[in-house]
Amino acid sequence: MKSAHLGVLGLLATTALLAACTSDGAAPSVMGAASPASVTAAMAPATVDNFMLVDQNLEAHELYRLGDVKAVVLVTQANGDAVMRGLAPALKALKASYAAKGVEFAMLNSSLKDSREAVITEAKSAGYDAPVLLDVNQLVGEQLGVTRSAEVVVVNPKTWTVVYRGAFNAKSTADALEAVIAGKPVQTASAVSRGAVIAFPERGATKISYAKDVAPILEAKCVACHQEGGIGPFAMTNYEMVKGFSPMIREVLRTDRMPPYHADPHVGKFSDSKNLSSAEIKTLVHWIEAGAPRGDEPDPLGAVKRVAQEWPLGK
Repeated sequence: MKSAHLGVLGLLATTALLAACTSDGAAPSVMGAASPASVTAAMAPATVDNFMLVDQNLEAHELYRLGDVKAVVLVTQANGDAVMRGLAPALKALKASYAAKGVEFAMLNSSLKDSREAVITEAKSAGYDAPVLLDVNQLVGEQLGVTRSAEVVVVNPKTWTVVYRGAFNAKSTADALEAVIAGKPVQTASAVSRGAVIAFPERGATKISYAKDVAPILEAKCVACHQEGGIGPFAMTNYEMVKGFSPMIREVLRTDRMPPYHADPHVGKFSDSKNLSSAEIKTLVHWIEAGAPRGDEPDPLGAVKRVAQEWPLGK
């Protein structure tokens, strides 16, 4: 082990008892299928899809723009969680020790009850110095299999794979980071988080109708541009076109590239807004993640024949 790494662990020694609140104290080891850590790890995806979230200060963070860093560390957070608050000094020290080693740290708040203003207050009170990403639609937390606050997910940007997952423990996370940086295998975490439970009421939602739920959203918010002769890159003329482009639709929704309407709702109400509501975004993404089922109803998009109008101001 490198001397710098030993120095980090010495600095974090004073937080060992707090870390023990979220860990069974065992060294990282390969666990059997029946262990709680293995069950939690099984919920995490093999790879992490791209996403863009803003933090509490409204700065945007897109995952795939971090392809040149050594590792990405995401630590889950929920306001009022005593476990995560107690681990704040350890997280701050760990972040500082890897600042020059190309490791990016961020916290992830997927709690539906925590507003941006409340997160700002919590971050200042708890002493968090990592950006707190606001997962207001819960899509990132859902894909990562988040269940509690004070969980840590380590991502290898070379492959976008989850290489480590478990309760946040400074020593175990540091060991995982050293392995990633050295290009060595990362051992499985030995404990699951005991932080506050984070509810995902729509996790695994599958009962979404294309005709009744999805097509009306597309007709109201997307087809005006995505039509023959329109400015969209493809026309949403029927179910088959939407199904074919569904992976792209999911990607641009998760990265907030579509719809290309960025008027801030915190500023005021805008007439003829083309923003998608949180419910609409989740409906589309959950439908795509369920395999974009067609259903038996007639195709509403196929029945509508649109032709893009001439630009009102002329060519």
